Amino acid sequence: MVRPAVLGRIADQASTLISEFGASDSAIVDVLSGRVASAGKLPFRLPTSMESVLAQPCDRPANHIAPLFSYGHSTPL
Repeated sequence: MVRPAVLGRIADQASTLISEFGASDSAIVDVLSGRVASAGKLPFRLPTSMESVLAQPCDRPANHIAPLFSYGHSTPL
């Protein structure tokens, strides 16, 4: 993930969402297999819908109305 994505419908259906920001394949496998604990925080807010993206003022890019996940969100696996 290199920029915020609209994941509202996916998040409603998924029991788990995993995002990476440039991690190596081996690091991802280590986390998914439980060899290493996940760590990190979301570097931006994720909007709930495309409508919320279009409704936000363009001069305030981090002002999502009720974001799906807020800046700094982190939940260990």
